[in-house]
Amino acid sequence: TERLLNDEAMIVQSAAADALGLLADPAAVPSLTQGLFAARNFRKGKSLWVREHIILALGRIQDKGALPALMRTLEENNTVIQGHTLASLESITRLRPKKQDGTKLTREDAVVWWRHWWHKQNERTSAD
Repeated sequence: TERLLNDEAMIVQSAAADALGLLADPAAVPSLTQGLFAARNFRKGKSLWVREHIILALGRIQDKGALPALMRTLEENNTVIQGHTLASLESITRLRPKKQDGTKLTREDAVVWWRHWWHKQNERTSAD
């Protein structure tokens, strides 16, 4: 299934990503993250829809090894990519960022929240 992530047809790539997500095997994370940033999955600098499937598959696998790649996609200026990334981050970490009153954050505020969270995670890792 992982080799199908390199298929020329995006429909095959997206089906492969979906299948890998359903299998939830952490061993697929490196192949998925490689596909996430592969040049073939961009056209004229824009993200192709197969990347959405890859991001969601990473969230389904729930392996923290996907966090660096997801934090990269969070920085992209693409609301759809950011939305799927936020959902995958929540799935992997089981964190649900909320406002102080308990309501859901806007996408923009959630992006800021996750950046701050990621920075704190890296500070802890550096201190260890």
